[in-house]
Amino acid sequence: MTMRAAITISVAVALATLPVRALDAPGPDAGLVQASYETRITSKQGKVRTQRWSFTRRANVVEYRWHDRGISEHWRRDARQNVSHERVHHREATRVRYTAGELAALGVAAQWSKLEHVIVPPSESGMTKGAATTRRGHPARRYTSPRLEVTWLEDLALPAEVLSTSASGERTHMRLLALTSPATELAEQQHYRQLDFADFGDMEYDPFVSKHSAHSQGHQH
Repeated sequence: MTMRAAITISVAVALATLPVRALDAPGPDAGLVQASYETRITSKQGKVRTQRWSFTRRANVVEYRWHDRGISEHWRRDARQNVSHERVHHREATRVRYTAGELAALGVAAQWSKLEHVIVPPSESGMTKGAATTRRGHPARRYTSPRLEVTWLEDLALPAEVLSTSASGERTHMRLLALTSPATELAEQQHYRQLDFADFGDMEYDPFVSKHSAHSQGHQH
């Protein structure tokens, strides 16, 4: 399994217009879950790549923040089950919004069950149920399949650890670092420049659009 598959981002990582208020700081939320992770990928030749990232989940809203890239991915599900997206470029203080229709046109199939759980829940993927354990004070259970081992936090519905090996021999180790997530500075983000992906075609000479349009069209995470 590659990093993209392991961390969901099988979002295609997979973007109904996401309103500006999607980034507003919410009130107290008993369903709030925050977690920080590290993903380490070792190639067959022994080359190692490491990425640290964080995850935040509220009712019908999730955020992935890629710290080394300075990018956040905000996903929202509406009452009709449509999933919309906003990519926040922190270093360039710019937010780009994608409607559900634009995501479909880009070939992005945002699967909410993956987005809100980081990976496909092992109980839904045919993995073999193993021994009960605990991780960071939470009940957990191990699941296995031929090339994958998952330690699953049952009460939070999140992985504590994922070990996988791809057919090419690439090894992925994803592990939970903490059940907190670094502050996302939501108030500051309200002052970021806001763009709609639909407008990119009329902004080809804008430096930001010129830099990011090709990446957005591929929309890989």
